[in-house]
Amino acid sequence: MPTPVFGNLRIAALVLLCIAPGCAPQVRSTSFPLRQEIPFGPIAVSVDGWEEVGEAHAPLSSLRAPEGAKAIAVFVVWSGLDPYTEPDRQKFAEEFLSDSLKLVDSSGLDFKAVAAMPREIYHFSSRPASAPRDWVVIFHPSSGSGGYTLRLSHPDPGEDSFDVAIVPLG
Repeated sequence: MPTPVFGNLRIAALVLLCIAPGCAPQVRSTSFPLRQEIPFGPIAVSVDGWEEVGEAHAPLSSLRAPEGAKAIAVFVVWSGLDPYTEPDRQKFAEEFLSDSLKLVDSSGLDFKAVAAMPREIYHFSSRPASAPRDWVVIFHPSSGSGGYTLRLSHPDPGEDSFDVAIVPLG
């Protein structure tokens, strides 16, 4: 009969084996260039570019980064969701863009989105159209970061698709 110490050693060995590189689930990623449509089931997204948010901008709290950080705006265009009502499309798009996008810097640090908004609101240029497809996703990376890549997580990849789309932002 195994002793409790032997049982604990077996559990520890099992844990170590699962931490080994071969046991970790493989993330299937696909690279996409700027402005190429990325399919995510009923929605598609293309990344148009990015910019560091300047001082003279719309008076939105999400555009003011905390001490030691800066605000980065990533411009995206989405399409799809045609069977749904417009308010449902907008709500889904806002949640998808906020939850599924991460900004990764050249050091490998990743930053979650802090806000997503129609481009008209970001530019403070006009009232958004009833169905805006051009959006801006805001991130607050550390002030010394650079060399950005955008990672878009597929909410339901299935067996024949990617788990993460990678878009180098140049």
